[in-house]
Amino acid sequence: MDIEEYRYLWDGSSTGWSLLHLNADNVSEEPRYSIINVETMHALLIEDNAEYLRVKHAMIEHGAKLITPQSSIQ
Repeated sequence: MDIEEYRYLWDGSSTGWSLLHLNADNVSEEPRYSIINVETMHALLIEDNAEYLRVKHAMIEHGAKLITPQSSIQ
């Protein structure tokens, strides 16, 4: 499965993309993330779970900004 089409999420060619840590207040749960653009307030939905997981891991590996719902409301 090639995720190259999502490269813009971490390569800087499209700014503002971040991972919103939805359950940051519950450390006993596995982290759940949504892919959002904090500049445009758009979310990216990837329907294929395996593809989403690969994109999420690539974003984390490439240093994507991780935010919480509290930190994103400014």
